Amino acid sequence: QLAYMEQVKFDVLQNTPKNSIIVTDREDKFFWPSRAVIVRFYDPAIPKAISGRLEKDFKVYYFTPIEGEDKLNLAKQYMAQFDLSITSIKKYKDHELFLFENY
Repeated sequence: QLAYMEQVKFDVLQNTPKNSIIVTDREDKFFWPSRAVIVRFYDPAIPKAISGRLEKDFKVYYFTPIEGEDKLNLAKQYMAQFDLSITSIKKYKDHELFLFENY
């Protein structure tokens, strides 16, 4: 498991800008301090923070375990309330990386 996460961490860090931000619920330890990390995806303050970063041309990503279509659709619906979308950009064995965008 540690080797898997080291590979994922290396890949994410190589393929995201150094000033990007990663939103996650449980995997913050894998990316901090190499990337700025925001935790608690469903915290009501998070969408506002994401929008603010996107308006300043920062790239904001969502890194999460693969949890199935139902949970993914709930996440997409939740963010849509705040005029945000998430698009899958990379799947790993047990995780997925999304990119946030404003509608």
